[in-house]
Amino acid sequence: LALFGVALLFKLLLIVVFYGRLYPDVIGAVNLGKEVLGGVEGYRITSKTFVGPVLWYGVYHLAGLWGLKLANLAFFASLLVLHARLGRGTFSARTVLIASALFAFYPGTNLSVTVGEQDDVVTLLFFALGILRFRRRDDAFLPGLLMGFAFLFKFSAAVFCAGFVVFLLVRRRPRAAAVSIAGMAL
Repeated sequence: LALFGVALLFKLLLIVVFYGRLYPDVIGAVNLGKEVLGGVEGYRITSKTFVGPVLWYGVYHLAGLWGLKLANLAFFASLLVLHARLGRGTFSARTVLIASALFAFYPGTNLSVTVGEQDDVVTLLFFALGILRFRRRDDAFLPGLLMGFAFLFKFSAAVFCAGFVVFLLVRRRPRAAAVSIAGMAL
């Protein structure tokens, strides 16, 4: 809890210090979301679908820049909890704590939370939810569906989706791989 609290306060401090700064992609995504909702055709961002930009425009429209920043902070907090839950039962408490600290204070994580990249964080969130579901229930459809949602936010999630399918095939679970692919496609 102390690590989580310090990590959240640290991110909040960075958000306040760099309040007006965003990655250019964030502004592009918010503008794209506005255009999609306004009926403008043609997408200028090629690494993601319109789902994220429409959501981020909605957050921006309702709550402004603070809304985007606080949404990132909430996504980060969710990821930090999921990260720890995934590690529990597999690794020692010390290993989970070290891994959580590395994740929480990694420069890329700080940048994503502080100056944008909602799509990156939400992609990780959906993928982590899928893995947690797979570890807890050993089913494949819902994890595949969650990983498919991750793909809607960032096309690069396809690499991780393929890795999950390969994992199932290596474990000699072709039926689970097929069910997972169906979830991803849906």
